[in-house]
Amino acid sequence: MTRPSVFVSYSHRDASWKAEVVRHLKVWEAEGRFVVWEDHSIEAGEDWSSKCLAAIDRAQVAILLISQDFLSSEFVREQELPRLLERRDQGTLSIVPVIAKHSAWQELPWLSSQEVRPRGGEPLQGMSEAERERTLVAITNEVAARFEEGLDRGGGDMGKIVGIDLGSTKIAAGTFDLTRAGDEFKKFSPYVEKVTRPTDEIKILDQVEAVIGKVLDKDNLARSDVRGIGIAAPGQVTVPTGTLLFGPGLGVTNVDFKAYLEDQFQEVEVRVDNDARCATRCELHYGVGRGSENFACIFIGTGVGSGLVIDRRIYYGNQFCAGEIGHSTLNLLDRNSAQPENQPPRCNCGNRGCLEAYVNGPAIVELAKKTAASWPDSETRLSQLGESLSAKEVAQAAKDGDPAAIRVTREVAELLGHGISNYINIVAPDAIVLGGGIMKGFYQQMTRHIRPIMNRRCLDPLRTTKLARARFITHGAVIGAALLFHKSENEGLWA
Repeated sequence: MTRPSVFVSYSHRDASWKAEVVRHLKVWEAEGRFVVWEDHSIEAGEDWSSKCLAAIDRAQVAILLISQDFLSSEFVREQELPRLLERRDQGTLSIVPVIAKHSAWQELPWLSSQEVRPRGGEPLQGMSEAERERTLVAITNEVAARFEEGLDRGGGDMGKIVGIDLGSTKIAAGTFDLTRAGDEFKKFSPYVEKVTRPTDEIKILDQVEAVIGKVLDKDNLARSDVRGIGIAAPGQVTVPTGTLLFGPGLGVTNVDFKAYLEDQFQEVEVRVDNDARCATRCELHYGVGRGSENFACIFIGTGVGSGLVIDRRIYYGNQFCAGEIGHSTLNLLDRNSAQPENQPPRCNCGNRGCLEAYVNGPAIVELAKKTAASWPDSETRLSQLGESLSAKEVAQAAKDGDPAAIRVTREVAELLGHGISNYINIVAPDAIVLGGGIMKGFYQQMTRHIRPIMNRRCLDPLRTTKLARARFITHGAVIGAALLFHKSENEGLWA
């Protein structure tokens, strides 16, 4: 079987940078992971341009060495880039843009929308030798990881995976081919419907089964086309048995997804995990975690979920409860007061004072209403919105400079900053990745308040821990549910 290949696109004026990248790629090539196509293999008399384009068509990953010479190259602009972007859009090629030298790359929509390396877009040219070496090692390690994530097409048709994200208010579903490139999933649009209320264990199972049937019909698939069904469940999950022990947002307990669905879909394996860990899988394989060995994801929506990655593996902990940062205590009970108003808010888990009780979407709206009611200027937008107020509107009001909304954002962000600092001091991850619906509007505004808290509360060596925005803000859990069948998963866990 032909080994997968890497194509390096560059300007010949940047040949020295290309040589540096290839030198690091050759380490992985020597281990048999892939081959690096090089244009010096073109023999005299052969058509150079057709050979380059043919190499693009065979590649699974392309590294683009970005410089002004690269961007102004006629051959690159008119032949290589159209072919590269066409294959990227088809989902058959993963592109890794590397900023080699200063250029106006931010002005190009096709490039500014990509996640560039080094992160932040600092050119390799301006780095010290040691820093450049570390960066190139990280980039080539990421390329190797992309092949580990199923970019080798040699395995043939492995069947479709159905991914289900069961939330407290809606169900999202889709079908996935895990042999395709991860960049394809950025454009994924799931089938979505509301959770039927009132609900119970039987109704949930029936609705999930019906949704699977609907998404198969939508994608013109038969049950025989399905290799596996992955479910991201909102609560505490016993992973080997595929049981949702407690779903507080749904008000259900002991939902046996695996047993029920494997009975309904004969010869199809069902795997179930917590929704936050599923979303973390998506960031691990296809998102901002691709280049990190150890990181933690925190997802904020109607609740606060978290997933922890150690040595590029999901860490479950005892009883599959690791990473529940949402249920860490920020505020202790006032045992000297019997007045409810003097007690911390109650969390969905039953305890009081949990991080989740302060920073979830409904809590933000409640704080915004209280702030608006006591605000001296009744013209604050929060007052004008009244009962229709939502977390999204609070974020937009803060972005537009509304002082009451800015105060709410700061208060919530500082509480989150304390929770994040606790997490960092215990786990010491390379990065904290923030996602979930709340971060769609609040990420930039909240991180400017979170970082000062980290600077005060984290241990000295950990104060520079990276904060990153999740790449898959909206559909990470449903993609991650399908990734329960990723080849890196511990098969023994699912037996």
